[in-house]
Amino acid sequence: MAKRKTIGEFAKEYLESQGMDSVAFGDSYLLHEIAEYAGIPHRSWQTERQILNALERSPLFEKYLFRGWGNRLYRMFVIKGSKGDRCLKKGFNTVMADV
Repeated sequence: MAKRKTIGEFAKEYLESQGMDSVAFGDSYLLHEIAEYAGIPHRSWQTERQILNALERSPLFEKYLFRGWGNRLYRMFVIKGSKGDRCLKKGFNTVMADV
């Protein structure tokens, strides 16, 4: 029996097919597109939270935090080994904090 794909695997596949390497809180349209690609039913904001929580558990993504509106910390996930991940690790973007 074939192993089922995880949400993280679907997200990585979708992002790479679109030429992107990251997704963050606030990317509502993109998060819903990933959910649709993975076959997850639409449940408003819960869908976005489900995708972000799955990416947090996925070994395929690196988690970063950024400060947004109201000085709150928001989650951002970058595909490990991608150009964006390498730039963030080198400190080219001082707003991001590696967690």
